[in-house]
Amino acid sequence: MHTIEQTIMLDKAYPIRKGNISNSAVNIENDLEMYIFCCGKALSLLTTSIDKSEQAILNLRFTENITDYSSKYTHADHIEFAIENFFIRSHGIYDRALLFASQLLDTGIDKESINHQVIVTNVHVKKYGISDKLKKLRKICTEYRVERNQIVHHGRYAEESFDRISLIHKANDLQNTISNKVIFDSNELEQITSAFIDVQVEKFEEHLDAIKVEINEFYSLSEQVYLLKKATL
Repeated sequence: MHTIEQTIMLDKAYPIRKGNISNSAVNIENDLEMYIFCCGKALSLLTTSIDKSEQAILNLRFTENITDYSSKYTHADHIEFAIENFFIRSHGIYDRALLFASQLLDTGIDKESINHQVIVTNVHVKKYGISDKLKKLRKICTEYRVERNQIVHHGRYAEESFDRISLIHKANDLQNTISNKVIFDSNELEQITSAFIDVQVEKFEEHLDAIKVEINEFYSLSEQVYLLKKATL
């Protein structure tokens, strides 16, 4: 955990601290409280997106421990879901970083209008050097943009070796449903499947680690900017 989370989320002026657990309304009394609240909310979305990417990797790693497969979902279906989830979640980290940067610099840009070009060319974002950090982060986060776009625009993850594994799983499950027998040896199939998972997990962990390196650099500068901006309100 980076110190920026404590600096913002535990800020004594954070307006959510004035409320109580039974009241969802947040009473914001001035510009300072509004700034802290908006930064905290955006930061929470960003950190959550990183956590969800980690969770997607864990889901992939432990798909083989799911023993209650229904007739509708095969082991390969669970693997495909976890992989797709990772591609979408890891790519989405950058979108959340743009939103946080916009709130941090109080750009006033509408959430629906936020994109890479709008934020990195904003005069306030460039002034504090945040744009350079965002450009580096974008390069890492979009490494799997082709795979992510394939899922979003064409409906599913597709990769030759996995497609073969998936078809074998489906054929085995179908045959087992009909006759309580399988076409392909189950132990051998699970070994091949496990090897595929290991490769993907290693790749995804390396990718997420690289993202975290850039995120920490982004956080370190953002924390300084936050304290500067807060002092002017």
